[in-house]
Amino acid sequence: MTVTSDQPILASQRVQFYSSFNEVWAQGAGQAATTSYLNWYDKASPGMNNDNIHLMNPGGSTATVTVTLAGATTQMVDVAAGAGAYVTFPKGSIGGPVMVSSTQPVLASQRVQYYSTFNEVWAESAAQATTTSYVNWFDKASAGMNNDNIHLLNPGGVSASVTVSLPGATPLTATVAAGGEVYVSFPVGTIGGPVTITSDQPILASQRVQYFSSFNEIWSS
Repeated sequence: MTVTSDQPILASQRVQFYSSFNEVWAQGAGQAATTSYLNWYDKASPGMNNDNIHLMNPGGSTATVTVTLAGATTQMVDVAAGAGAYVTFPKGSIGGPVMVSSTQPVLASQRVQYYSTFNEVWAESAAQATTTSYVNWFDKASAGMNNDNIHLLNPGGVSASVTVSLPGATPLTATVAAGGEVYVSFPVGTIGGPVTITSDQPILASQRVQYFSSFNEIWSS
């Protein structure tokens, strides 16, 4: 989908899928990148029915795109100028990070169907990595909050020492290898905010939540 206007606007896509809802902002060609990342891929856990990596080429030349996941067969696709495509890894694949590399700048996103719910999140580039970021709230105490994980991705060339802190909880620490990904979680019964993520190297962090039979992921800010 392409949105054009004679004046600057903000556009978003709001999707209702069965009893779930998801909204993402549109992105411009200036946000396209030749290398971008997604924290986690899952077509192995119960309820993870689909996990597709979508690719859009806003440029004027065909892009040859490679999508890699440790332990899985690399996926390659040519995306024509102005066109879109998607790839997926075989059933049973799980892990991270997912790296999207391309000969031309592309916009990449991950669209997940978990049970009868839907979630989409944009890929992020190393330029968006930071040494301090935040997530508003953490909840492994409320009814239905089955999982709440903080994922940490290091797009750089040096190991990152990361601390994830939450008021009233013991801080969590992790070492994330160059190009690697790990996740941490506070114990069952933990609730509150904000979550603060600090690192000695720029990292990309996200929060992945399973609530009853729904799933949501957001990047930290």
